[in-house]
Amino acid sequence: MNPHDATERPGAHLVAEEFGIEDPWALSDNHPLRDPLDLVGRLVAKAARDVDELHGQLTRATQSALDLLAPIARGEHASMRGWHGILQTTGPQIELLVARRGAAYEQLTRAISAYHRLLPDRTRPNARPRSPTSCTRARAPAGMTTGPSRVIAGSGLSKLSRPAAFGSA
Repeated sequence: MNPHDATERPGAHLVAEEFGIEDPWALSDNHPLRDPLDLVGRLVAKAARDVDELHGQLTRATQSALDLLAPIARGEHASMRGWHGILQTTGPQIELLVARRGAAYEQLTRAISAYHRLLPDRTRPNARPRSPTSCTRARAPAGMTTGPSRVIAGSGLSKLSRPAAFGSA
């Protein structure tokens, strides 16, 4: 059973689902220092922590925006002069946090996939049967987008893509 709620700690939840462990840092335990499993295990744990921290920031920013918009929803917006600037900055802040969380989630799935590739077949966890690349095809939790060509609406960023040095147009 997964001890982590996916709506509160999506990074730790994914690691628990993939490996059947409670603590993501346990992936680097019992491996010699600088062993590939130690290094990639730490990378997985750090990526899970980053996803969880960004998810928390996004949750707080969204709740703050909802609190700001509640008077408008109740029809009490006549006395809200000067709030335009506050509301105008809230949307892009949330969009940026969504993009950062999506990128962190993608990094986590890549780190998990790398850890799976390092495991010998006989020691792979039996949490779920899977193909070697299935982690990269895992679905992101609701509201998370992944991929190199995300569109960030209204933020002035048309898409996140490779730099021109890599031949993208």
